[in-house]
Amino acid sequence: MPSTLNLLKESSSKRCPECDELIDSAAINIQEGVALCPACGALSRLSQLNDGDQSVREFLAAPPRGCSIDSGGDEVIATASLKSIGGFLASAGFALFWNGIVSVFLSLALAGLYTNLVDPVPPWFPAPGMVEGKPEMNGKPMGLGETLFLCMFLVPFVTVGAGMTVTAMMSLFGKVEVVVHRTEAYVATGIGILKWKRKFNPHKVSSVIF
Repeated sequence: MPSTLNLLKESSSKRCPECDELIDSAAINIQEGVALCPACGALSRLSQLNDGDQSVREFLAAPPRGCSIDSGGDEVIATASLKSIGGFLASAGFALFWNGIVSVFLSLALAGLYTNLVDPVPPWFPAPGMVEGKPEMNGKPMGLGETLFLCMFLVPFVTVGAGMTVTAMMSLFGKVEVVVHRTEAYVATGIGILKWKRKFNPHKVSSVIF
């Protein structure tokens, strides 16, 4: 039975953080927590080693499907698509079902606000339970208090519906960009100009997990 040390050595390919060359398992000292690169002679801690069967140069030359790397001038931009047909169909189906139900109550709340603050709503307005242009609840016209309560009650349901709609759009058009510039570095997630940016210090990045 192979020893625990051998299993740790053979669990994945290790590369030197200095020259990016493969480090043979014989050059890894698990007990001391260090590895000696046979190519450049650098002595590195195990936590500093890079994982991967491909070198950085090989990876940059042929990035995975849906990813691209653009380097030029003072910045490097790595882009990964979030496109997922299965994720889009699931989230879009849920969003349509959920928002279809919520829209009935939302139209009723909007009709109540318009009626109490302006005038009776036009006949073409798509709200259920309308009598003479005014929404009714429990057999009488909705008051302003009831309307405001309904609006507050609908907030979490509208939030869920909006969130699922955004999820569906992200599954179809979303992407993640990692931008490393001379003066700043950030990760941007979103669609087009609608992005959520998170800044980071590239000098403090020790590993990338995906």
